[in-house]
Amino acid sequence: MSPTITTSSEANGNVSAATARAAAKAAVVAEQTGPQTITLAKALNTAMADAMHADPSVLVFGEDVGMLGGVFRITDGLTKTFGKDRCFDTPLAESGIVGMAVGMAMNGMRPVIEMQFDAFAYPAFEQIVSHVAKMHNRTKGAVKLPMVIRVPYAGGIGE
Repeated sequence: MSPTITTSSEANGNVSAATARAAAKAAVVAEQTGPQTITLAKALNTAMADAMHADPSVLVFGEDVGMLGGVFRITDGLTKTFGKDRCFDTPLAESGIVGMAVGMAMNGMRPVIEMQFDAFAYPAFEQIVSHVAKMHNRTKGAVKLPMVIRVPYAGGIGE
């Protein structure tokens, strides 16, 4: 039995056709090879790499995600594989990171942004609440903001 995956003709705007094709391909490989045990970090890294391979509009940026590979090494190797234009470090300015992602998403990009820790999200709260959460309704559905905001939380941090 083949897995059911959204294809480009069924894409709903939340998932690009390229991402849907990559997911379908990954599902076929998974079905052929069987389940694999990997860490959550490896799963996130693989998902981002797959999305970046499938869709040139996907890019990753944030604090120390470039050459360092992220504080928990989630983005390790992405800058080397995709270059500094697709995976790069930003200044330590969370509201600027989210604001830049909003502008990029409004213009056809699919940003994946990372803030190092959950408490760092507070300076970006205004951007998230006033723009990310409301833009679709504010424009009567004309503007979508396809983006991912990654904020590590828990996992033994601070215990």
